[in-house]
Amino acid sequence: MEGDIAFLRHASTFSDAEKASLINRSAGKKGHLPVGATGHPIIVLQYGGDKALVTTVSSYAWDQRRLAPWNQQGHQRKARDDFRAFSGSERPNHVRDWLRLRPGQQFPKPEASWVYAQCAYVVPLSVIGRFDKVKGSVLRMTDESLRDLFAHMEASCPTWSDCQSRFSPAASASTSAPAFAPAPVAAASAFALQPTPPPRPRFQGPPPSSTWSHQPRNPWDSNWRKPPSLLAAPTAPTIATASPAKVDSRPPASGLSW
Repeated sequence: MEGDIAFLRHASTFSDAEKASLINRSAGKKGHLPVGATGHPIIVLQYGGDKALVTTVSSYAWDQRRLAPWNQQGHQRKARDDFRAFSGSERPNHVRDWLRLRPGQQFPKPEASWVYAQCAYVVPLSVIGRFDKVKGSVLRMTDESLRDLFAHMEASCPTWSDCQSRFSPAASASTSAPAFAPAPVAAASAFALQPTPPPRPRFQGPPPSSTWSHQPRNPWDSNWRKPPSLLAAPTAPTIATASPAKVDSRPPASGLSW
């Protein structure tokens, strides 16, 4: 919805049709969307149908230079008052208030989050994704800050009228929410669980004695077994007994002592 912080995908991921309508030059004019603006978090200022009016949020390489963008050599031609700062970042002046997110929310780099109010773009929702650098719910500006930034850009952005013309009246009147949902969860595996096979029947032991008469009589047949009536009865074990030892009754030899 309007005021959401989303993500503008990098131009390298655009389709040929998206590049032709947004990036490529035509009739000697620059493309509507510079490549350098892609791959950044964006503020959804307005949306309708399958399009959104957005502006980028950037740290302007603050990690490397530790300078606000208006103090960097590469941005000295830009007017200082055309920058806006989110709460926690250095403000360009004391005339305009900080831009603010909903209570409890902040950017991953709260000390370096700026908006250049001279840049606005109309892009299809197909090139917008979810800003996933923060955990939890979607970052969103307060209504007051969104109205403040919208009025600032409407009054000073040189491409504002061109952006508005890119919206058709029917699209501007649409109130359907943009498709910023994450990628769908992968479908369940196509391999369904197979039913458990029934248990094998347990071995029931030998057949009843009445069936033994039907067994083959040929003793050389490997399937032949003796009927119970032909089995030899077991014999009792024989216990061996030792014979008594003979006693020597002869007198001991003389001259020997025990």
